[in-house]
Amino acid sequence: GKLAGSSGQGADSVDIPLAEAIAKGIREHSRADIGVAIIGMLKPEDGEDIVTRLPAYVAVAAEDRVMSREHRIGGGIRIVQTRVANMALDMVRRYLLNIQLPG
Repeated sequence: GKLAGSSGQGADSVDIPLAEAIAKGIREHSRADIGVAIIGMLKPEDGEDIVTRLPAYVAVAAEDRVMSREHRIGGGIRIVQTRVANMALDMVRRYLLNIQLPG
């Protein structure tokens, strides 16, 4: 099925605006103070545990603002998943401490 806020046009519809929409929807639907979304496409190469450097999008939504980032990480699937999850947790930490994202 289609994701909320997506055009349903495959990998091209996975982007920062979609991650932000999902994070906002999670926050609103769950009535939480903060919603976090991590989206992207994992494409292992030739059945191996290696992932190409496709973008992953992370968004953190709160009542007063939304923070989002694109990350491109390659390597083993578990390493990529762990790094992107750590980046999402760092974004939550930065929001809570009122620290701006670099760049």
